[in-house]
Amino acid sequence: MSPTGFARALGCLGLLAGCGDPLATADYKGEALFTLGGTVLDESGGDLPADALRVTILWERPDATVAPYEPSITVETTFPARYQLTLFSPPADSAMQPAPWGGSVVMGVPVLYQDGDGDDTFGGDPDVDPIVGGTDEVLLLYTDTAAEPPPDDPELPALAKGFSALELMGDPCAPDLSEPALVDEADVALRIAAGLSYQPPLGCEGRGPPD
Repeated sequence: MSPTGFARALGCLGLLAGCGDPLATADYKGEALFTLGGTVLDESGGDLPADALRVTILWERPDATVAPYEPSITVETTFPARYQLTLFSPPADSAMQPAPWGGSVVMGVPVLYQDGDGDDTFGGDPDVDPIVGGTDEVLLLYTDTAAEPPPDDPELPALAKGFSALELMGDPCAPDLSEPALVDEADVALRIAAGLSYQPPLGCEGRGPPD
């Protein structure tokens, strides 16, 4: 997990403002908040996508629709392949919902999709940008308020402010997060599904944030 480091970033901005030669350029995206990576496994049976294969994160809104993280990244279809997606901003405000520990939280999953229209973004239309893979083993979480372990179970991991990668256990639409287990965000495997047809574990009506 990576701290947001807003205070440090503001301090750097203050230093930049007083410098004659700016260190940040128009291409500067800001401080990296979270980096997700791992292997891409081909379980399609050889039926690889014809269009560009990309990785994005789908964040689940309170109404069970999804908000994609943009921009996505291209994945090589020469296997074995790896991907690395760096996030420079929090999820959209429209995806956030109240967290039991205070503040706001959102859950999401990384997915593989075909960029059918070549615009480097996930538009949500399965006929244009079909989702062809992902993971049923990892749930991503973002919270703007740190969560400490409950007093009756101090061995549970604390959730730092920012992004976390958690092991997804049980029914994807009703995951067991009573004992959250953190996973290495640099080793999250994504699988290209057989038949290039994959339904991410999101969009479950009535599902709320972890208790």
